[in-house]
Amino acid sequence: METSAPITFEELLPQLYLPRDLVQAGDVAEKLGYFAEANYWQCLVCVLCVFIILQSFNIPGSIFLNVVMGCVFGYKEGMAVGVTAGTVGAMVAYTISNKWGGQLIMRIVTATGMNEKVTWFRKQVAENDAFDKFMFLVFLRVSPVLPNWFINVVSPHVGVAALPLTLATVIGIAPQTFIAVHAGAMLRHVIASGATSPIGKKEWAGLLVLGIFVLLPVLLKRLKPSDSSKDEPFRREASTSPNRTTDPNPVLPECDIMQKKTL
Repeated sequence: METSAPITFEELLPQLYLPRDLVQAGDVAEKLGYFAEANYWQCLVCVLCVFIILQSFNIPGSIFLNVVMGCVFGYKEGMAVGVTAGTVGAMVAYTISNKWGGQLIMRIVTATGMNEKVTWFRKQVAENDAFDKFMFLVFLRVSPVLPNWFINVVSPHVGVAALPLTLATVIGIAPQTFIAVHAGAMLRHVIASGATSPIGKKEWAGLLVLGIFVLLPVLLKRLKPSDSSKDEPFRREASTSPNRTTDPNPVLPECDIMQKKTL
């Protein structure tokens, strides 16, 4: 990025837009870079607020905004802002859903046909102890099993507390933030040198180690012999019980939501 005379916020604002690809991310990063030369902290706070709004209301664009932050602020600052904004935004969505969004979330889940996913999510939370539940949340953040917006808004209604979800989000979004921010930090180098990848061998190795560290407890849990044989008689009795009924729509019961409101 070539140096240029710093610009004011009034001059910058009409030129900004939400990037949708790497070319647009480079253009936005160049404009922000000129502004950040004389207004570093103001630029950092503005980008942080925009990022939190995107994450809170599940607006697409956070990936390329991570690229912009890496290009403008560098690797360390970009990682800090990306992880912080992603976590804060997720917990804002969690809080809104928990306090005011119960009935709306129930309608959205039903309309999108995600009842079975909510049932599966609730079952996994209920059947695991505290540590396994935490690692399960980390796994959900790393993997595409459930979309992040779904995890954010459904978690308070299936028994997930705010603290473990916060910690799991910090750990789980780190790998994807690492890729995007480092891509932004290396964007100028890629353009200048004609390289085909913004991440080198050392970066891929570091990302691999980070991924193994995140997923290792989950893998160990899967490989550990289970004690399901002890519970088999009880499961067989429950499965053959004539009084057993299945709830066709167990998602976010409205009575529970109304009880929360009255409390």
